[in-house]
Amino acid sequence: MSILQEIRRYQTSPQAKNFILVFAANIFAAVCSFGYTVWISHRVDQGTFGVVSVVLALVQILIGITDLGIGTSFVQFLSSLWNNPAELDRARALARRTLWFEVAIGAALAVCIVAAAPWLNNAIFHEAGHVAAIRWSGILAGVLSASAIFPALFQSRQSFRAYAFWLAMPAVARLVVVGGLASGGAVSPVSILIWFVVIAAIIFFVTLWLTWKTWIQIPSTPSVADDFRRLLKFTRWVAASFLVTSMMGRIDVLILPRFVSSDQVGVYAAAMQLLLGFQLLMSAINTIALPICSRLQHRDELVQFVRSMEKLTWRAAALSSIIILIARYIVQTVFGHEYLSATLPLQLLSGGLILGVLALPYSLSMYRYHRPDIAFWLNAAQLVLLVMGDLVMIPRIGIIGPAATNLTVVCLSFVASVIIYRHLVKREVPAQL
Repeated sequence: MSILQEIRRYQTSPQAKNFILVFAANIFAAVCSFGYTVWISHRVDQGTFGVVSVVLALVQILIGITDLGIGTSFVQFLSSLWNNPAELDRARALARRTLWFEVAIGAALAVCIVAAAPWLNNAIFHEAGHVAAIRWSGILAGVLSASAIFPALFQSRQSFRAYAFWLAMPAVARLVVVGGLASGGAVSPVSILIWFVVIAAIIFFVTLWLTWKTWIQIPSTPSVADDFRRLLKFTRWVAASFLVTSMMGRIDVLILPRFVSSDQVGVYAAAMQLLLGFQLLMSAINTIALPICSRLQHRDELVQFVRSMEKLTWRAAALSSIIILIARYIVQTVFGHEYLSATLPLQLLSGGLILGVLALPYSLSMYRYHRPDIAFWLNAAQLVLLVMGDLVMIPRIGIIGPAATNLTVVCLSFVASVIIYRHLVKREVPAQL
């Protein structure tokens, strides 16, 4: 059965409604986020836009560091407990313990970043004056880290409507509040971040209030220490992968300010924002194909699956390559002529993401063989090469440097993924007819 036939069969399954709901919420949130990003870029100068992009990239990396894969492990552990009436108190106790653990991590993260802000300013930027923005970014990262339990709670309870609403709500609030603030004229990175913190805190406390009595509060507290230790142990490779992947997509934005002006960082950030469509495409293909790939039993089935996926990804890549041809028009239309220098970085980054789409059939096979460790080490090698390449290329060719480095590293990763896939398939014994 081809991947396209599998997708058509999946569309009629009960899981399809939940997938469509969550995916639609992701698209809606992404569109809102893109909307306020473009709105802000037209209301502030490139320097302010660059600083905001850098500190928000720092927030995402900090969240990746403190996530520890706990959300994924939480879903894995609690999904079965919620379905057993005899285990409800145990599930609530584990949920509450995980919540306070996430809150403690978030608080510790905020305190550390606030204290280390002067040092981070000197380490990230080559100009002074961004200490306050870094401190507010640390507070934002702390609140978001504490909130990480809620989407995992909704997933484990299979409450996908609440999950979809939770995904969309912050983006809408930011679009309305921050967009309105920017349209008023006087705006700075600090004022934007303060509003982000206020929005995140309100959503945290409202969600906590709505979920506490139903899913967290219990009359007695059973011991779940062993369960929690197993949950943390399960997160080893998941946590490592979260950390590496969160850094891979944003490390160049953190390295750039050390060598170029905030204006140039803003231009590069604009190019990255225009890649949203690629990321949604990769997420959609991965979301549909991963469960299909995971249940394949034999090598011949996997080979047929990969061949079907290759046809799908090559079509998607060919369609996506149009963005390279019209990159200049896209930049000028969305951000204006002052951002036209983002054209070449956008073309190079688009090339890298197209190769990422083509690599999906081979990278998925690693999970079919239950080898997330291979995926982690491959991503870790990419991260090291990205950092080394950025440090060499940015001082020489500015914002073109990280885009060119990214394309080179993704090319190497694509080749490595094909080699690893062929090696895994070669080692597996074919099914006996």
